[in-house]
Amino acid sequence: MHRGKERQSSTFVALVGRVHSFVFKMLLNIFRFFIISLQYLHHFVIYAYSLITPPCFYSPGNEFHISLDDELEAIYLSLEHKQKKIIQHHLEKRKRFKLLLISFVLLFLAFKLHHHDAHASSGSASLGVTASVSSTCKIYSAQMAFGTYDPTSNTDLNVNGDVLISCTKNTSATITMDNGTYSSHANGTTRAMQNTGGGGPSNAYLSYELYKNSGLTSVWSVSNPLSITATTSAQTAIPIYGKIPNSQNVQTGGYLDTVMVTPVAPE
Repeated sequence: MHRGKERQSSTFVALVGRVHSFVFKMLLNIFRFFIISLQYLHHFVIYAYSLITPPCFYSPGNEFHISLDDELEAIYLSLEHKQKKIIQHHLEKRKRFKLLLISFVLLFLAFKLHHHDAHASSGSASLGVTASVSSTCKIYSAQMAFGTYDPTSNTDLNVNGDVLISCTKNTSATITMDNGTYSSHANGTTRAMQNTGGGGPSNAYLSYELYKNSGLTSVWSVSNPLSITATTSAQTAIPIYGKIPNSQNVQTGGYLDTVMVTPVAPE
């Protein structure tokens, strides 16, 4: 039994020794890894410092030849130098932006002045155009030719003539006729024609009449004018109704009278 216990004790000691050896080796490896990491971290820190400090700060194999105060001062100076450069860069950018903005404003003002001058030199103005249309009437011609009269006939000689007139459109006007040149020699009418020769004495007269209507009931005169309303400004023929009474005791020859036809349009 004692031998069995001794064997168990020796086995346990051997096992504990192995565990201690394994743990020691593991701790040693961890420590080595930690040391290697510190070395790499040390080199990384030195390299990082070299990026922000003057070139003389770091030299391989002699990393700590400058004191800690010198390092801090170098780092501060380097950071201050970089900060100054950054500030100067921003100031230059702001200065360029201000110059660009001023140039744009000056260009805009120049364009506005040119645009204003162009409008001022070629300015337009409204032109008022006015006109007035007068209310007028004009007679172009008037004729009444009875032709041949037979004094032995018991029938009156009725003939139509016309007055060619032109009035402003929509004008209401009147047309008057006087009694002619020889109205004082008329017999039974208001007008008379005088013999112009050719077979009879010049003091022979032929009475006749001019009417406004075809029924020969309204004598056309100054006191009884014809009223019209022009539907167009084109020339228009206005009919005249004439009559020479039958059975007049007159001699042969040509007869003539002159009647003034006058249009009267409102002002």
